[in-house]
Amino acid sequence: MEQAKRDLEIFLDVTMETTSSLHLVDVLRAITVKVAEHLNIKRCSVVLVDEEKGCCLVVASNDNPDIGGLRIYLDRYPEIKKVMDTMEPLMLDLRTDPILGEIRKEIDLPDLSVLVIPIIFREEVIGTFLLRADKKGGFSSRELSLCRSIANSSANAIKNASLFEKLEEHKDKLERANARLTELDRLKSSFIAMAAHELKTPLNVINNYMEMLLEGIGGPLNTKQAEILALALESSTDLTMIVDEMLDLSVLESGQISLDIKEYNMVEVIKWVLSLMAAEFGKKWIRVVEPVGKFTGLFDNKRVRQVLINILRNSVKFTPPGGEVAVSVEDEESELKVMISDTGKGIPKNEIGRLFEEFYRVESGEEGTGLGLSICKRIVEMHGGRIWAESEEGKGSRFYFTLPKGKW
Repeated sequence: MEQAKRDLEIFLDVTMETTSSLHLVDVLRAITVKVAEHLNIKRCSVVLVDEEKGCCLVVASNDNPDIGGLRIYLDRYPEIKKVMDTMEPLMLDLRTDPILGEIRKEIDLPDLSVLVIPIIFREEVIGTFLLRADKKGGFSSRELSLCRSIANSSANAIKNASLFEKLEEHKDKLERANARLTELDRLKSSFIAMAAHELKTPLNVINNYMEMLLEGIGGPLNTKQAEILALALESSTDLTMIVDEMLDLSVLESGQISLDIKEYNMVEVIKWVLSLMAAEFGKKWIRVVEPVGKFTGLFDNKRVRQVLINILRNSVKFTPPGGEVAVSVEDEESELKVMISDTGKGIPKNEIGRLFEEFYRVESGEEGTGLGLSICKRIVEMHGGRIWAESEEGKGSRFYFTLPKGKW
């Protein structure tokens, strides 16, 4: 009865140890020490199966605190292999048991009794307890029963700790990958800013000289020359706009931009933008429906005009000649909602969710950087607003954004 009491105490002690930590090696090291001391044996080790590496790992042993991770192969440990195959405990003498006959031909095994106990989790052997003792007669049935109970009790804890360590390993990998991505993103932003800045000055010079030539400052041009130069200026202007978008993106990403928030009538701001873009609408004979009324809100006039221009240019690009673009404003209690609709070709459903991603372009054959709408999103969100789109192929698109009305 006294021995049964001590066995129960060590079993409860080991059980508590298995739930005290999710660090696998620490848990198993503590278990092997307690079991070895209680049974007065030479060695108690825990060997776990490593399916990825096709071997087993000695992860803890009472007589060697630094053994963690020693790799062993089952062809050298037939007693472990048999236990894993049969899922039953095995007790043997190293010098006499026939299962070790081939091994004894190669090395002189010590005179020890060995007990191998399977650690089973959900009907799968995930490892074994490997006990060695130099006492005659090997292990008693009582000791075998105690070790089986400990192995069964440890299985869940070992599996949980193993999963925890794998999660920690994946977490570390993800954190390193995320840090690398953050650095690459910073380098990308720096490169865009530098490239755009270096391109802007020479482009402005080129545009100015072409405008001067078209005005006749360098001498008269014939009709064909003027047409060619006008096309070149148009392309160069488009390139300047792309460079401006790249600069805007780099400034927004840097977080160095500050908003000049004041109260404005949104309808007046929209009409100003529509007036500015009249020539672009006129080239495609697009009918424009302007908003009416007075709707005031708090926003940065310059940045909101930029949002409107980017969305409207997008509408002009995808609306066929003779189509219609309409802009309206609604009062939504604490915010203003602006809607820009067009009668263009529409956007496929599978692409709606990616419209506001940087450098994403709808598969339409139209040219563009894929930056305009992502810049709009950043500006609107800096104001505390929202932006989204709705569309149906062949029936046009509707872009919405909101801005706060009250105190900022």
